[in-house]
Amino acid sequence: MKLELVKMPFDDETLLGESHILGCPDVPSTWNDDAIFFNDEVFVGQINLKDVKHPLLPNSGILYFFFASMSKPYRGIVRYTGDLSSLERIDFNEEAPLEFNYNQEYKISFSDEDGDVELLGKMPKLKGYKPTLDEVCLLKLDFSNYSELDLFKDLTDPVCFLIKKEDLENKAFDKAYLANSLN
Repeated sequence: MKLELVKMPFDDETLLGESHILGCPDVPSTWNDDAIFFNDEVFVGQINLKDVKHPLLPNSGILYFFFASMSKPYRGIVRYTGDLSSLERIDFNEEAPLEFNYNQEYKISFSDEDGDVELLGKMPKLKGYKPTLDEVCLLKLDFSNYSELDLFKDLTDPVCFLIKKEDLENKAFDKAYLANSLN
């Protein structure tokens, strides 16, 4: 499923729980209380599953995508919540040791075509990585056509969050991992 990115300034008018790439995440308040985040995590995006209809995904909730910026190789982190009752927007990326405009947000529109950004799309060819038959590309982010995104300017391959098919079927999103030229 293709995700079309639409550049928008990040502001308080953005609806809580709305699908977007970059900007700030809207997380359950208990996540902030439980200190489940690491200081080096960088928020990549959130997908509200009400916008997506796919048999391998829950009908509702939000998938969150992060990467740990201080681990080498970089580590992908995917979280899921089905509870949207207590969402709060957090200024998440302020402690990450990277320099780029975190507050530029890209809203997402969805279509069934192939594209630069895809949810459960085809497995792309990645330099130095040979996917196995049981791996699924949960999220592909090819920012080569988005030169203003400083974080991704040096990438030659897409950023891909992969997950084993069995883990996807079991909704074990925390078992997803990163495969890309960042590593």
